[in-house]
Amino acid sequence: MLAADQLILFMIANGKSDLYSQSVMASFGKKLGMDDGISKNTILNALIRLCDKNILTRMEYGIYQFEDEAFAEWVKAVEIV
Repeated sequence: MLAADQLILFMIANGKSDLYSQSVMASFGKKLGMDDGISKNTILNALIRLCDKNILTRMEYGIYQFEDEAFAEWVKAVEIV
């Protein structure tokens, strides 16, 4: 799984919902080793991949939830990236 996908899962599992905020994108970029941050497209593409794999479901605009709550609990417990 791509590092961006892992970070998205970790953020959603831990209750982060403002995935497109400047602070989240800067933090995301730093964790991915990109000093200039990332674009919204990076986050959007990760969300699309995760939804296509039936890992996440889009509930409404900007709100995503795990298909499998046990997997969400596991993601919370694992240190990602």
